[in-house]
Amino acid sequence: MSSRDTRLAASASRLRLLTVVLVTTAGAGGAALSAGWPYWRGHPASGVLHVSAVVSLMVAGVLLVTRPNTRACGLLALLAGLTRMVHWLSTWNVGVLPLLSGFGHAAHWLALGAALLLYPAGRSRSHGEALWISLAAVDLLGGNVVLVLTARPEWHGFDPAVVWPDIGTVDRDAYEITLDVLLVTDVLTALSFTALAVFRIRSLRGLDQDLGRPVLITACLVGLVGALAHPDLFGTEDAAGVPDSVAAANSVAPHNTVTALVPIALAVVVVRRRLVLATLADHLHRATRPATVEDVEASLRHVLRDDALRLYHLDTASTDLVDPVGQGGALDAARPVAIGAERWLLEVSAPLGGITALVDAEPGMREYRALVEAAVTAGLLALENARLRSRLRAQTGRLADARREITDVETRERVRIERELHDGLQQQLIALDMIAGMIQRIAVDPARERALAEIRRRLQAAGREVREIARGLHPVALDSGGLRSALEHQARHLRLPATLWVCAQRFSPGTEHAMYAVLAAALTTAASRTVRGPVQVAVWVAGSTLIGEVSEVVDAGRGLAPASGHETGYDQLAAVADQVRALGGSVSSARSESERPVVHRTTVILPCA
Repeated sequence: MSSRDTRLAASASRLRLLTVVLVTTAGAGGAALSAGWPYWRGHPASGVLHVSAVVSLMVAGVLLVTRPNTRACGLLALLAGLTRMVHWLSTWNVGVLPLLSGFGHAAHWLALGAALLLYPAGRSRSHGEALWISLAAVDLLGGNVVLVLTARPEWHGFDPAVVWPDIGTVDRDAYEITLDVLLVTDVLTALSFTALAVFRIRSLRGLDQDLGRPVLITACLVGLVGALAHPDLFGTEDAAGVPDSVAAANSVAPHNTVTALVPIALAVVVVRRRLVLATLADHLHRATRPATVEDVEASLRHVLRDDALRLYHLDTASTDLVDPVGQGGALDAARPVAIGAERWLLEVSAPLGGITALVDAEPGMREYRALVEAAVTAGLLALENARLRSRLRAQTGRLADARREITDVETRERVRIERELHDGLQQQLIALDMIAGMIQRIAVDPARERALAEIRRRLQAAGREVREIARGLHPVALDSGGLRSALEHQARHLRLPATLWVCAQRFSPGTEHAMYAVLAAALTTAASRTVRGPVQVAVWVAGSTLIGEVSEVVDAGRGLAPASGHETGYDQLAAVADQVRALGGSVSSARSESERPVVHRTTVILPCA
């Protein structure tokens, strides 16, 4: 189905629902007014309040019935509205209507109480709620049966000619005792209902706090009014001791008011639900930019009011569901608990099919499945972005690891070549120099002696060059003593007085060689100046970063030569900078032109974690 067809279907569904609501409003209003017309025509204000309560209950029931998870509550609300109209049929005082009125009254309060207790799941959440519904049915419906069987219609204020069961002789004293007993049980039923509602309010978690509290607070009011404004607590009898039906009707005005609050509370919940849905996408978009899986999880926790919510996403590398830090074992550990009553697992499907994520939430979230799915759907794009970013970070990490491995291999290869030059070629050159010296000492021809002296000079120069090449490839001091030892050796070799502050910590061969190569090149540059200034070398660790710096004074007001791009060391520095960048580091050079003395700094930064 195309998006246009989907929008048309949604519009048609909303139009049908609006039509049903309007028809229900008109029908329920007319029926409610007709049911109590003999009384409402003389008391229009009470009539408006009664009609409003009935219409609100019926409309709320229609709206709740349209949602699967609130369908049971909706049916109970509709029943409460219908039985409320049946109750007011007693004002006609003819036929079977007074008899039906009592049962309508009992069924109204039973249906209304059950609807409020079962909201929004449509089922009881504790044994106490189920027990209350059973006992309330016995008290309200069973008590009405007892009243009918132990009384005459005129004792209730009805015409003696109305339809009423006749079981023979009835006793007025027994009837009065029955009334007193039922008064106590009705009040206890109302108070226990209030206690259950208060207990539910105190145990609310997550979205229930936002979406269930208004309904339960109204339930508390219903219970209190039912207990404190019971008609039999007021003197609603005439001078002859016969109950006045009109006076009794006046006494239930508080019930009309509270009953009208029930649909208002439901309307508040519906509006809040719509408000949450409307702001979900915007909140997730703002809170997850740039998106990470941790950000999406934190946003879902905030929006759904569940601090224990966990989000597992599909790892593209292992094709397994993992938590935000990339661990899959946590999901396996959570499954036995989540499948039970303590947690709820919601699978999130990708647009092209397959599971892309799994939400581990409070079991109460089942009652708001549509809301949870809307929240996850709103965060799906952010989740996809987070997964891509996570995958990119993983690939970048693997690339960095590969670069470090290549650099370490290069360093090991440098060490091998350096040892071969030292142990092989350099030793051969020394041996040849010694042989040439021996021949020179026994030579008698001056020309041959001069030739041998030149050969020795060249051999010794070649040996020195081989040593320089070997030290440039990898200084022996770096392996044996680390960065401090190698930098001290380099400063002595250059005859450069320098102050060193170097940490004693050891690092990977590639990291140590890259750091040494940059600092050694900077020292070579400092040593090549015509006039040398003070030089300082510092190497320290900051978190997971290794930082090295060479600082030299190049202008102290005494004619120190400025750094030149043609000085020895600059070409070396440019060459080793690539090696540093391959490790994910950086090399920078700067001088403080605005201050005196002018200090030139060469800084190298390398990851060392």
